[in-house]
Amino acid sequence: MVKGNVTMRQVMGLPGYGPVRAATLVTYWETPWRFKSKSALFKYNGIGLRRERSGDGYEHLCVEQSCNQLLRNVAIGGAKTAIEAKENIFAR
Repeated sequence: MVKGNVTMRQVMGLPGYGPVRAATLVTYWETPWRFKSKSALFKYNGIGLRRERSGDGYEHLCVEQSCNQLLRNVAIGGAKTAIEAKENIFAR
């Protein structure tokens, strides 16, 4: 079970996240106990990885496709904005 609430200030402290993106995430994350683990929360947000394997073949990681598309777009948008800013850990 995921515990604790994330605040707007905490999210806005991340590179690429302003008030709109932060408010979107916090609104959806107000009830983190709905998720059994951080991994389940990440998959719901479209940023969690899933392992796939076909028979005895090569195993690969992929991003969960069945997720909340709005939250996934918020995460991708935040990452792109941070990369474009070039003065943060994500850009490096």
